[in-house]
Formats: sequence, C-alpha cells, structure tokens
Amino acid sequence: MDTNPEILELLDEATEIELNAARLYRDFARAFPEDAVFWRQLPGEEHRHAATLRSLRESFVPAGIFPESFLLSSLAELKASNQSLREQLDDVSRFPKTRGEAIRTALGVAQRGGDFCFQSFVGSTGGTRIDQVFRALNEADAQHAKRIAAYAEECGIPL
Repeated sequence: MDTNPEILELLDEATEIELNAARLYRDFARAFPEDAVFWRQLPGEEHRHAATLRSLRESFVPAGIFPESFLLSSLAELKASNQSLREQLDDVSRFPKTRGEAIRTALGVAQRGGDFCFQSFVGSTGGTRIDQVFRALNEADAQHAKRIAAYAEECGIPL
C-alpha cells in the first residue's frame, strides 16, 4: 500500500511541535530560575511524545495501517503553530519577558498540542494500538495544560 505523504508530513510536524515544546520549557527553566524545578519536569515528557510519534511513523505508516482520520488535522494550522513556536524560540525579542508570559505561552502550547492531531481520536472507542497511542498523547497534553494552570494558580499568576 502506498504511504500517503500528508500523513508523513503531519507526523513530522507533530513530532517537531513536541521537540520545540521541550526546548521552550528548557529555555524557561534557564530564564526563570525561580520556576526552574517546575519547567525541568516537562521536556523529558515531550521527548517521549516525540519518540512515540516517530515510532508510529516508522512502524504503522509503512505497513499501510495508519488511519485516514488522522488527516482531519489541519496541516496548515500545525505548520503555522510550529513556525510560530520556532520563531519564538529563535527570536529573543519574542521570548516571554515575565513569568506570567512564560506560563501563558506554555499553557497555549500544551492546549494546542493535542488539538491539531489527536482530537479525532478522543471520542473514539477503537481499540487499535494507534487509537490508544493518540488518546494517550492527547491526555498527556491535557495533563500538561492542567499542571501549568495549577502552577500558575499556586504562584498567584493570572492566566
């Protein structure tokens, strides 16, 4: 079965978002030492998400068993979000200047992560390995968002 190039591109973009989020959290740990313990918890999780996506790309896509429902994701939106994240990481002038800006930025990244690629799997009851992986990745993004919001509240930082 031929591999749909759009699926490969979506998986690559989703993987890059995870890696860029990890880099962002590491940068926040350096920029905001008072929050470093919190920020250092997240990059490893993002790297594991990226590894999971790479594994899906390497295992399921070539086998021709990757669900076409994944294409419900908007590649254009995913690319735009990733580009914005890259620019923020590379352009010091766009980097958050305050703890509050950093937390709000991270919350946006966590909330958008699953929105692009994984929402079509959230309500599904399919028991395939791919369905399970995407539901788990979506839940992980939701948990990141909850943890970031809880940390903001703990620090008295308004969202």
